[in-house]
Order: sequence, then C-alpha cells, then structure tokens
Amino acid sequence: MNVITIAVSLLLLLAPELAEAQQSSPAGGEQATPTSSLPRGAAFRSRGERYQVLGAVRAVSRKPNESDAGALARVSAARSDRLDEKGGYVIYRDAAASPIATNDAGDGATQAVAVNAGTGALAVLNGNLNVRLAPGADPAAVARDHNLVLVADAPRIHAAFFRPASGQDLVQVAARLSRDARVTSAEVDVIEHVAEPQ
Repeated sequence: MNVITIAVSLLLLLAPELAEAQQSSPAGGEQATPTSSLPRGAAFRSRGERYQVLGAVRAVSRKPNESDAGALARVSAARSDRLDEKGGYVIYRDAAASPIATNDAGDGATQAVAVNAGTGALAVLNGNLNVRLAPGADPAAVARDHNLVLVADAPRIHAAFFRPASGQDLVQVAARLSRDARVTSAEVDVIEHVAEPQ
C-alpha cells in the first residue's frame, strides 16, 4: 500500500469523529472551559441566549496597558487561575466566589461570570442592566425608585442602561424591573462574543 492510500483510508475512518468534534465545539472558534463541576446560580436570558451564573469563578477588568498577570495580581489570583479573556476582562478561578450575580466596587473590581447554556462558553456580567422602557417612562424616576444608577439612556428608542449598587444580585434586580409597569424588558448585560481585530 502506498502512502496516499493509507492517508485516504485514515481520513475516511476518522471523518465521523472529526465532524462530531467540530460540531460540538463552541461557535466562532471559542474554547469552552469545563464548567460542569462549578457551583450554579440563577438562570437568565440575555439577547435571546440562556445563561446560568457560575460560582468559583470571577472576572477582573484589565486597566489600560495592564497584562493579564497584572490584573490577576490585583485580585490576589495566580496566573494558573486564569481561564479565559473576554473583551478586556480576565476570567479566573476564585474558590470563594458565590454563584450570585453581583458586581463589586473598588480597585480590584470583579464581575460575576455565567455560562451560555447552549454553547458552554463563558460570559462576563459587566454589572449593567439593559432596559427597554414604555413610551413616556422617565429613566431617572425608574433609577430612583429601584435604587439604581442611570448609566445612559436613549430616549428615541426607549432604552436605558442601569447599574445596581455594589452587592445587589443582577438577576434579581432585572426580574424586579421587569415587573415595573414602566419597563417592557430588562436583561442582564453580558460580554460573551468579542470581535478580535484581524
């Protein structure tokens, strides 16, 4: 048997396994991080995707010109704790992190992390809530009534971004906002898919 015949035979034998591996990998070439053993918190939807908050992992935002190692050092995490990077955030193992979607304040500000139920990809909860308002609703009044910070609003499209106080559960706040008659929808903002410059 010549080399070409052997190569073609191997390719035909391995084709089903290669196709299955390609179909089960996350979209966009993202690498899934094993999350099955991590504690789970609340489930929620954002931008049509289903997510579940994870415990034992957090994300820290890198400062300008800061390396992953520098960001990890600010939160007393080792380089070996690094799991992934999403849009300026470094996702890392933190055994003390609870599976509650809270955002922290301060220099070492960390964010909760969730897993996409469909792809298994990690996503950072950046601490904001995307809210659609009923026509005529005053975003400043909604913020005041729910003890939120109004980050930005877009009156023409009846949208606003809010940030809960440090320590509040983002999923619970979004659910509470959804029950307000002035709100047509409220979602936890996530960073999952980040375009990489070519």
